Amino acid sequence: MKPEASATPLVEQNWDDLRIFLALARAGTLSGAARQLGLHHTTAYRRVLAMEQQSGVQLFERAGLGYALTQAGETLFVHAQRVEEELYAASRSLVGHDQNPSGIIRVTTVYSLLDVLLPCIESLQSECPALRVDLDVSPMARDLERREADVALRPTDGPPGKAVGRRIAHVRWAIFRKARLGRGKLQGLQPLEYSADLAQLSALVSYKRLRLGGARLSLSSVPAMREAILAGQGFGPLPCYYAECDPRLARHSPGDACDPDLATDSELWLLIHGDLRTSARIRAFIDHVAPRLVAQRALFEGAPSEASSKR
Repeated sequence: MKPEASATPLVEQNWDDLRIFLALARAGTLSGAARQLGLHHTTAYRRVLAMEQQSGVQLFERAGLGYALTQAGETLFVHAQRVEEELYAASRSLVGHDQNPSGIIRVTTVYSLLDVLLPCIESLQSECPALRVDLDVSPMARDLERREADVALRPTDGPPGKAVGRRIAHVRWAIFRKARLGRGKLQGLQPLEYSADLAQLSALVSYKRLRLGGARLSLSSVPAMREAILAGQGFGPLPCYYAECDPRLARHSPGDACDPDLATDSELWLLIHGDLRTSARIRAFIDHVAPRLVAQRALFEGAPSEASSKR
């Protein structure tokens, strides 16, 4: 793209345009960038095109069905990331100076933990009626550093990045099947597995090592796995806190010597970004919710199966 005499320096572009530039650079497609930002893909296209025209610099070139950064785009990408990091840090520091337990707290968790988290939120709001909780329930981990959430309650094999918080409990996993199955159906049960997004969890690595045969159905979430098991599709791994309270499920030993308990490093953590430790509303949430979750540690850690207890 040939520079124009009246080109506007990139430093004078507004932050919204740089956000779209970063999203497209990371996603590689207009549709992916638009989804991240909640925009229509034509809007993202117009904004990036205007950015190039105003600055007189070509930032992207078409690469098949997507977009690739030019050399100039690569240079801008490095600097734009630094700007983004500084803005997020500034936002977190402002939240950290809040001294009144009021306002909005954005909390993210997984569906399987709703039954234990919702009563904690209800009692917190009874004590602090000025607090509003925006609860995001998603199998995808939200980025605390990028302020996609203020607080995260998640089972994880280790807290990510700069996140700090409270370790609530070890999370026991086991293999489960539908309860009250006849001998014939038990013998014909097939293994189920999780899709690649969850396959790196230590409990699921342990499950894979059992080599129980090829699965004909893979699921993208723990709730989907439970529903597939209840539908009689087969057996599969579930966290015990989510399965053992359901009388329709039973632990399952796929082979004579196979223990249904799975080796796992999974732990339940209540996490925040370190910069938010001084925020009154975040402290109010952590101080109220954490001890109520710790009181339910036995639920998360489960009782070992008979096979485990005899080892």
